[in-house]
Amino acid sequence: MVTGPKVLIITTDQDILERVGTELRTAGLQLIVARDAPSALLLGQKQRPSAIIVDLDLPGSGGFKLLQRLKSLAPLAGIPIVVLTGRILDPDEEDRLEIYARARLEKPVSIEVLNQTLRTMLGDFGPPARDLGPPRA
Repeated sequence: MVTGPKVLIITTDQDILERVGTELRTAGLQLIVARDAPSALLLGQKQRPSAIIVDLDLPGSGGFKLLQRLKSLAPLAGIPIVVLTGRILDPDEEDRLEIYARARLEKPVSIEVLNQTLRTMLGDFGPPARDLGPPRA
């Protein structure tokens, strides 16, 4: 049974869910999955995750609207957010990300970079993703 910190991941991208989900569970995190903004807000308030991962490339302008909503709700406002994106942002979007997110990672996301980003935010929560163990003598 995984007993590490809870992380809410919000994406419609099945590849992200499979790759990231498997690795982060292996690293000791409890993942909560939402595929849309309403579910994310409900699960976030109910489950109280330690961190939130938002795929900015949700359909429409959903990613930015969701970030704004997450930061406007008292129970979720202080939770660190990692944003995943695969597009070039305009200067206004960059400024908004500075306000809403603790970190921004480019897609395709490196599991190792995401793992280290979460460890920096949350502290040690178990073995690193893809831990190969001690070097052989």
